[in-house]
Amino acid sequence: MKFLEARGGIELFGYPISDEHQEADHYQSGRTRAVQYFERARLEYYAEHAGTRHEVQLGLLGDELLRQRGWLLD
Repeated sequence: MKFLEARGGIELFGYPISDEHQEADHYQSGRTRAVQYFERARLEYYAEHAGTRHEVQLGLLGDELLRQRGWLLD
């Protein structure tokens, strides 16, 4: 919640459209991450970065879509 409020809150990210839940890491690391979807963003929790400014990060939704369509290579 601190991340959300410090970076524009509902005005920037939109309202939550999911609860926090576990998903397979979208970057093929083999891990699962806590994520939550908002109208205009996905927030991802990185436990290995706890206590740093990288603990919560924005998901790279555009990159994922382009990879799915074959327009962006790994």
